[in-house]
Amino acid sequence: MTGHAAFARKFYNDPSTSDVTLTFGEERIHAHLDLLDEFSPVFRAAFKDDRFANAVTRDYAIQGYPEKVIHSMIRYVYGFELGLGEETTSEEDADFLLNVYLIGNEYQIQPLQAAAANSFEALLERVFYRDECQFKGIIETLLSFYKENELDEDLRGHWKGSTDYTLLGTVARFCDDRKWSEEDDEEFDEDNFEVEDLDNIQYNEIEESATKKRSRETDDDEDRSEGKKPTHTSAV
Repeated sequence: MTGHAAFARKFYNDPSTSDVTLTFGEERIHAHLDLLDEFSPVFRAAFKDDRFANAVTRDYAIQGYPEKVIHSMIRYVYGFELGLGEETTSEEDADFLLNVYLIGNEYQIQPLQAAAANSFEALLERVFYRDECQFKGIIETLLSFYKENELDEDLRGHWKGSTDYTLLGTVARFCDDRKWSEEDDEEFDEDNFEVEDLDNIQYNEIEESATKKRSRETDDDEDRSEGKKPTHTSAV
């Protein structure tokens, strides 16, 4: 998408080349039919059937999502990266990314869904070791998100193993990876002895060696009393 991004960004919100206007709230973004058609079959069908709010000005209204989310979708189509706010909380970032994923699902823009899923994974990585309660809260938000929204294709794709871009698949892999990582850490901790552990091991080895020596000496004494020649095992 690098070549496309560099080219498309030049035409973002350019009224001189625009042939359609996307409206949401008080916002009006000058867009291009060919570019929107390329990214979204939903846009393609709408423009083919002339579903414009105003046929003269060729306005197309996008509704049902926060303005920031709609703006991010349009900017993504024009080659801009999906970014998070610098002063937003992790909970706000999670809510934003879930809405981006949802609008990507509605408009069937799978690359946008993949970008949202990847950003969501990065968010989980950011809070996983820092704040357990916050991490669990974000996971609960994700589960509520799937309960509240009809994402049948998403769920079917996940259970088929097609987890290239689905949010559910991405989060499932993240949790599985961290589960194995935690188990590895526990095994490492069990092998990582403290000084007291090392002292105990050394003491046990000395005791075991002394016990074997005493046992050999006892056997030798018994052999001597019976008139047998003592036998010794050379140390290795």
